[in-house]
Amino acid sequence: MMKLKHLINNDKLAELILKLWIDGNEVMDIDSKESWEHFRSSENATTFVRASSNTIYIVKHEGERFFLRYAPVEEKEFEQVKSEIEFVQYLRTQGYEAVEVVPSKTNKTVELIKTEYGTYVASMFKGAKGDSLEDAKLNEKIMYEHGKNLARLHNLSKKCDKKNRPSYLDIFERIKKYLKSIQDELALKELELLKEFFLTLQIDDSNFGLIHYDFELDNIIYNDENDNMTVIDFDDSMYHWFVMDIVQALESISEEVDSEDKESFQQAFLEGYRSEKEIDEEIFKHYDVFKRFGNLYGYMRTVRSCEETVENEPEWMPGLRERLENGIREDSAEFGKAL
Repeated sequence: MMKLKHLINNDKLAELILKLWIDGNEVMDIDSKESWEHFRSSENATTFVRASSNTIYIVKHEGERFFLRYAPVEEKEFEQVKSEIEFVQYLRTQGYEAVEVVPSKTNKTVELIKTEYGTYVASMFKGAKGDSLEDAKLNEKIMYEHGKNLARLHNLSKKCDKKNRPSYLDIFERIKKYLKSIQDELALKELELLKEFFLTLQIDDSNFGLIHYDFELDNIIYNDENDNMTVIDFDDSMYHWFVMDIVQALESISEEVDSEDKESFQQAFLEGYRSEKEIDEEIFKHYDVFKRFGNLYGYMRTVRSCEETVENEPEWMPGLRERLENGIREDSAEFGKAL
């Protein structure tokens, strides 16, 4: 997650960045119902969607829908974003339904732009037809296909040329550097416990590779007309054990579905995965340790996001800060405990 000061939308900045791809779009603020209706009826219009790890604007242009994504360079490295896009494009060449990248006017998949507001890394993607699995009417059949989809990604990852994406060790170093800067001794203890454990795990081509890391329901676009699933948001992709993706996906199912469906949906997901690829059961039995890795990484990013105060912060920000601080407490609940 970006620092809170970067979460405030800036339509003038979005308009500058958008011009690297298309001209003639009106950037709208659609806070009111009337503005939303105006946006819906406009042919060439752009509006802010959300800001988290990136700022996202939805773009309507000549009957098509796109998503503009950008972040300041202090949050995203140009070469890392470029490598992320290369991974997405590789998957598409293999017939995998990943989000489609839209080149800029100069035929670049990633643009670096200097503005009066700072320097930003930007890219654009074509909107996939459908809605996120988070909003779909889920059943065991869909969860089975969801699991198959992740296994297919992992099978393709094994054949992919090495990309300039971080490994779990790089992430540990990133976390350690930040935690030392704020002298968070308990979180540092958690980091050392996890790192020491992961260094004992076996690594081979069957259980380790370039993973999505955020293979959660809201990052899967589901088209119920043809049961097609398109995977989006490879922003956090890294080299890790494939089990890390499985754990994140199962946790997402647990958090989003009704309690009576949780067990059957998770089982259907695992059956779907195993229909395409074996799970390293020796690694998978350490489910809770992988979950703690996710908690530590999330903790670091959220603490960093909240560390600065924002002058004249918008009225929604105190509520967001409170929710984030609750998340920090939840993520740190197991810190320092024996594995």
